Amino acid sequence: MPRIVIVFLIIIGVALAGTLVTFIVLRNQPAAPATDKNPLAAADSKLFFSDDGSASWKGIAGLGDAVPRVLVFKSGGSGQLYIGTERSGLFIVRRESQNAEHVRDPKGILADNTRITALAQNTDGTQLFIGATQDSRARVIKLTEDNAEEIFRASLDRFDITGLTVDTGDAAHITIAVADGTVFEARDGGRSRTWEPISRIGTGIARFWDDGEPDGVVWALDSKGSLFQSDSRGRLWKELPRVAFDGVKVSKIHQLGFHAMRRALFAATNYGLGESSDFGVSWRTIRMPIPSGGAPIMTIATHPHFAEVFWTTSGNQIYRTDDGGITWRQTSLSEKKDITSLVIDPNQPKHLYAGTTQ
Repeated sequence: MPRIVIVFLIIIGVALAGTLVTFIVLRNQPAAPATDKNPLAAADSKLFFSDDGSASWKGIAGLGDAVPRVLVFKSGGSGQLYIGTERSGLFIVRRESQNAEHVRDPKGILADNTRITALAQNTDGTQLFIGATQDSRARVIKLTEDNAEEIFRASLDRFDITGLTVDTGDAAHITIAVADGTVFEARDGGRSRTWEPISRIGTGIARFWDDGEPDGVVWALDSKGSLFQSDSRGRLWKELPRVAFDGVKVSKIHQLGFHAMRRALFAATNYGLGESSDFGVSWRTIRMPIPSGGAPIMTIATHPHFAEVFWTTSGNQIYRTDDGGITWRQTSLSEKKDITSLVIDPNQPKHLYAGTTQ
């Protein structure tokens, strides 16, 4: 047999042997660990979800660089969460999903880079009203399943919409609070775009809260930190005494929330957590593991059925009490991100979402 043929056969044999060895080695390697079905949720989340009453938390993927600003559950019990972001428009998370979906408007009325500062709905959730700032001008966009339309536009630039409320007994009755201090009202759902200015707080409106109860009662925080209350849905206001806990006046209120079961108003502040049984006239301090003044309390969420159960947050820590604040259980997010919004599904009270700023 010619020498060249022998050399050729030897080369082929070595190659086949190497291939066989490689196959055997790979075949006997331990199985690779299963990959996370939601890798971005753990790596780069700004929104977190708990399905066990806050004992554990999972990241929600899909937001990208969007920073959650307003979290609202859709009315009607679907479990769908609306997420208004700082400058990335509107997202939704559907029940049982760990991914946020960007809501895109083909008409371009709701821009992808909208800054969303307020959200409100009618009682059945078929109409969503969005307080948005686009091109430096605040506006209200009404969103339905098949349409989007602008129903209000502020007359001045650089003043956000700081609050929106829809009358639960009359969905055509909408109230808007603008940062310049003006409160507007429409009685036809904004269709005619004739909005009546019904009141004005001269020092501006930094925040505006309406929890639906008591009916017609809303609160506003001005640019100097003073608290106002209206029992006429913003037509007439009275300034309340400066919020104080233990005789110490708080310098910043991060969130107000009315607890329907306790018939009491909660305030999450830089000094701590307080409760008022007289609609904000006087306050008592709710003792927490954090000493008063030790760290700001950012959020408050209340159980829809049990008066003694509520949650609050500071930094990336979540605190839950089942006995009205006597004892607390503490959990934390896996990442050191400050929680700025916390909501509970009224139809599934074990389901909570926490939005962060980072």
